Amino acid sequence: MARHDATIMLTCMHRMTLTAGLVAVIALTLAGAANASVGTTIDPSSTRDYWTPERIRAADARAGYAMAASGPRRRGRRWDSFPAAAKLVDTDTIGVRTIGRLYSVGPDGSPYVCSAALVASANASVVWTAGHCLHTGRGGAYRTQLAFVPGARAGATPQDQAPYGVWPAVRAATTTSWARSGDRSHFRRDFGAVVIGRDAAGRTITDVLGGAHRLAFSKKRPRRFTAFGYPGLGRFAGNMALWKCPRRGVGAYRWIRGTGPQVQIARCEMNAGSSGGPWVTRIGRDGLGTVVSVTSAGLGDDGTKYGNTIYGPVQERVARRLFKQMQRVPV
Repeated sequence: MARHDATIMLTCMHRMTLTAGLVAVIALTLAGAANASVGTTIDPSSTRDYWTPERIRAADARAGYAMAASGPRRRGRRWDSFPAAAKLVDTDTIGVRTIGRLYSVGPDGSPYVCSAALVASANASVVWTAGHCLHTGRGGAYRTQLAFVPGARAGATPQDQAPYGVWPAVRAATTTSWARSGDRSHFRRDFGAVVIGRDAAGRTITDVLGGAHRLAFSKKRPRRFTAFGYPGLGRFAGNMALWKCPRRGVGAYRWIRGTGPQVQIARCEMNAGSSGGPWVTRIGRDGLGTVVSVTSAGLGDDGTKYGNTIYGPVQERVARRLFKQMQRVPV
């Protein structure tokens, strides 16, 4: 398989067997030559009808088929470690409500749950996440029925759990490298983008939420950040709560194959479901900040399961190209 610049697949998601209606998918090219991105268009009406409160609850309740990073144990790790314990996020700032859960259905009909964040864009409709949240990787296909629930939280009613609604996607994209070669050991560029359609009143999702995080592109690793996500295993199981790991440092992990910069590594106990969750720096009083990476994978100290380590890609030129393409998509 050719290893073009790409995105990846890993850490998260709740799976269960469901019969899923197929969405019409149109493959398209979003960039040229070796660094090309590939994408899919999505029928929002089908997605809107699919994600009933019952299906959302069923997907949330079934964590347990998460994938962890494979490969060597974390030999020679070098980073400014910080406590792995995650803290519950319970405030309703603009920045918090722009982070949410991303639902989809895999080619086998199983639901998949990730985390994602709305980012500032020309079309006011781009949600940034991990590539594996959108495409199954090597030899696979795009997930269907993609829908974003901003500000998702635990609650007694569907309105409490999705206070800003369920927003169907109209397009999703990852890169050729992930689509062709992505797997557990190839996740240096695990990022992807979703374009969200307008609501019934013609408003963009940014109009409704009141703002969006900035998105940064650099070869340099962030010195400090806060990781956000919706983990679903262990003590996190059975709820829709947003969690965060406090700001500290980040380091490099040097044993992931593929092209592009080596991934970043940090201490955090968030697990399945937190994939695609933003790593945010320079957070203001309104909770908005700059997204410098997303959670791609997790690994425990024993090297075999989720524990207290998360991985994230370095967002540089390939990520920038993908974002520019997606923010030009009309909504």
